[in-house]
Amino acid sequence: MLYLLRKEKLFLEVHQKMKISKKILRDLKNRQEKAFNIVYHEYYKLIYYVALKITKDEILAQDIMQDTFVKFMENIENYQDDGHLRQYLTTITRNLALNLVTKKETINLDSIKEPSTNDNNNIELILTLKNTLDEDESNIVILKIIYDYNFREIAEDTNSTIGIVQAKYYKALKKLKNHFEGDNLK
Repeated sequence: MLYLLRKEKLFLEVHQKMKISKKILRDLKNRQEKAFNIVYHEYYKLIYYVALKITKDEILAQDIMQDTFVKFMENIENYQDDGHLRQYLTTITRNLALNLVTKKETINLDSIKEPSTNDNNNIELILTLKNTLDEDESNIVILKIIYDYNFREIAEDTNSTIGIVQAKYYKALKKLKNHFEGDNLK
């Protein structure tokens, strides 16, 4: 998985820079269909590619692509035009895909006949993280612990700063410690 995500980063760096004008973004915030169509046609292949690389499933990748644009439009008022729309959309896509893959692993828990100890531990860890932490915190911990990302890589993938990622990570660890200490007291 780490290899695929790094390969995706390389693809994004090599991929030509796509620019959407401020007028189009303003029209998009005013919910004009023509502006949405321009953004959609500019990015749908990239979004599909990112989703496909993570899920390895064409149908899921199409669903994630659609969900990415729906989520983007639901929160368009919060988007600050800083010239990083491509990264913003790929971050949404990556988060949706990772959440779906995690959910899929959880749903497929019963269908695993003889899991290795490591796989079983990862599934249990992911379930605990999803049940104990908020979405950002669980994604950061999953990337750090399971996929062996460093803070810089997580910050780039989440379009955040290293300081914010570290703060969320250590806050999440504190929550997990309290969660497990609470279980030991019972």
